[in-house]
Amino acid sequence: MKKKLKIDMHTHSKFSPDSEMEIEKMVEVAKKKGLDGFAITDHNSLKAKKYVDKMKLKDFVILVGEEIDTGERNEIIAFEIQKEIPKKLGICETYKEIKKQKGYMIFPHTFDIARKHIGKRINWFESNFAIEVLNSRCIFDSLLKSNKRAVKYARKNRIPMSAGSDAHTYDEIGTAYLEIEAEPNAKAVMNAIKEGKGEPKGKTTSTFFLVKDWFRCAIAHHSH
Repeated sequence: MKKKLKIDMHTHSKFSPDSEMEIEKMVEVAKKKGLDGFAITDHNSLKAKKYVDKMKLKDFVILVGEEIDTGERNEIIAFEIQKEIPKKLGICETYKEIKKQKGYMIFPHTFDIARKHIGKRINWFESNFAIEVLNSRCIFDSLLKSNKRAVKYARKNRIPMSAGSDAHTYDEIGTAYLEIEAEPNAKAVMNAIKEGKGEPKGKTTSTFFLVKDWFRCAIAHHSH
């Protein structure tokens, strides 16, 4: 039965090098925050998929995608793929690989000049994608207005929208999410996104928190 769901469409588990989050605890935290699910979009990895497939979840949705670094200062989140797509293939080759697997693309932090983003190159693509119009980790967003620009672009061009916290820590989960009417399963949620039924909700994470977390990542990376 369809119901209004709150799905954080962009999170990172322990299978991303810059996150230490355990998936079971992610579920626990998400439920406490009133979410109905989230998407795990690890950097250049689909390792979470086998893990999630073994979990027996009731009334909670977990989608798994891969946030792929194309090597051309942008990233693409690929959903509905079965095999990992290698990083740094370039935008065109990455797109071909996603298409070969009949996957679905979401462009994260679409216009965030402080990070890897698709920007104007989004015009290269005609269909079968959504854009992330609210990413909580868009730093200095009150100044750069990258999220606002993404919303405007999506509405003007009638492109399906996505939203997510881009959480790398438990506190961030659910800071932004997509409100969507669908049956509580991954396939139904993806179909509703493709139909443009998602509405972005939430806010950005504080700059202080993000700077603190970047130091955490730098220290962890140095210790390895």
